[in-house]
Amino acid sequence: MLNTNYLDNGDITYRSAEEVNNAMARVYGYMGLAVLTSMIVSYLVGNSTSLMTFCFTGIMKWIVIFAPLAAILVASFAMEKLARLDYNYSYMVLQP
Repeated sequence: MLNTNYLDNGDITYRSAEEVNNAMARVYGYMGLAVLTSMIVSYLVGNSTSLMTFCFTGIMKWIVIFAPLAAILVASFAMEKLARLDYNYSYMVLQP
């Protein structure tokens, strides 16, 4: 799924337009589901005084503010490490 081309008897073959469209439809479906879930959760938290007080006072305020940033940084560093490992592996495999 991640590779865009494949070697078949030395020839490069690409995915068909239908396969690409199906993959993109799944991606957009997941993104729409994530936005819908975010809307529902934010509506429920925004309309509950007790949840607003819990989430935006004390130490929890800082966790709510910086947790998305921390998650993005951790995911970014993990992807960088995986990309480096994949590159090293492919380099070792392609060596004569």
